[in-house]
Amino acid sequence: MLSRASRDSKLYPYADPWDGQRGPYFERNWLPDMLSGLGGVTDDYASLTDHLDGMDPHGVPPTDAAQLAANAMHVNGANPAVGPAWKSEQAFKNRSSKAIAALRQHIVSVPLVAEIDKMVRLYRGSQWAQGAPILTATYPATYHVVALQGQPLQGAHLVAYQQCGNSLARHVLARLKLDGMPRRVSGLDVANQNTVWANISLSNSVGIAQNTPTALKTYLEQVNSERNTPHPQNDVLVKFLQVLQGGPKEIATKAMDELASPRQDWRNADGTGSPPPPPNAQRT
Repeated sequence: MLSRASRDSKLYPYADPWDGQRGPYFERNWLPDMLSGLGGVTDDYASLTDHLDGMDPHGVPPTDAAQLAANAMHVNGANPAVGPAWKSEQAFKNRSSKAIAALRQHIVSVPLVAEIDKMVRLYRGSQWAQGAPILTATYPATYHVVALQGQPLQGAHLVAYQQCGNSLARHVLARLKLDGMPRRVSGLDVANQNTVWANISLSNSVGIAQNTPTALKTYLEQVNSERNTPHPQNDVLVKFLQVLQGGPKEIATKAMDELASPRQDWRNADGTGSPPPPPNAQRT
């Protein structure tokens, strides 16, 4: 990847280029930067980020956890058109093409670019037997298994449609996430996560500046969200205060004040906010 200072913003307008390596850079930097940048690319109906989220006209919203719990086969219907249906539908297809082009432009991994091109080629050729993404809730009339033609999607095809819907760009992005998101399945991963959590400090994590508390809070929430089992909110608050206590006296004093009365944005989802236990009683 390139640094923001050296990046050619004409060649890579939305994010530093990604080299295809799996890890935190993809999750913390490249993907958020891309989605933020694509949020500024709009037409008469929606942005490219709206499209990748399944929230634009004609898009199929992802099936959420509650819907899956109620019915594992559930698929959402498409969002309604806005304005003339034909124009709205064409804009949807254009957003998909533009999103794919933007994602591809910001990847410098030859194998991954080739994989994107292959997905597009297979879909355009209706090559279902070779793995072309299916963008309908039922198997296409040209599907190679005749008995499944017109039937509801099953197995991996169903799961892919539930999350990616009718957008080829969303299927491409899901493929990129499969390659880029850090794996969190092994005991070694858990041990590494615990080490990272224990070693968080002002000096090696966020530095000391005017926005240090805000930057630290954001960093802790980010690292915590990447854990196999995230710490409870009160544990994150205690860690926040512990780290601040190791900084300049002014910051440490404010950290101690917070122990007595946690701010609303650190409270639990149900609104409760009883003071956490002292830092020396909390695990790191």
